[in-house]
Amino acid sequence: MAAGADDDPGRVMFFPLPDEFATRADVLAAGNAAVGLYARAGSWAVHQRTDGRIPAHVAAAFGTPEEAAALVRERMWRKVRDGYQFTPWPGPTRAEIDSRRTAAAERQRRSRATRTGHTPVTRDIDVTHPSVTSDPGPNQTKPKAAAAARARARRQTIPPTCLLYTSPSPRDS
Repeated sequence: MAAGADDDPGRVMFFPLPDEFATRADVLAAGNAAVGLYARAGSWAVHQRTDGRIPAHVAAAFGTPEEAAALVRERMWRKVRDGYQFTPWPGPTRAEIDSRRTAAAERQRRSRATRTGHTPVTRDIDVTHPSVTSDPGPNQTKPKAAAAARARARRQTIPPTCLLYTSPSPRDS
């Protein structure tokens, strides 16, 4: 199961590795490089929602044929047409991810609908509400004056690249 997936549809899904993963016999026999391929491919598969299917070109981008063969040898992957399949797939399935995201979106929609005083955001460019267009009070900076002050501050700022250079001292010459 993916940690944190239930909370927010925008949250990252995770590729789970159990706490004993590092000391399992198959993991130790496959070797560190192959396990790196396993972890990267698993992360990719969750992100792409492939249910543990890894196309050959993705496996080749993340590791070597020898590393993939080690995962097949240790039965962490099996060879399938045009790639590999995790055996078993420990991550969330596409259906689980979609279901969680749909449920989270519905919860968010209901939450927004029940908020008191909630006004939907408008994207109109012709905003004429007095609180937006009114003249600033005596303690507020007028927009043009604020923009001019920001421009002056930018001109007076030392570029970060200048801070990296130090001129040679007289004793260096």
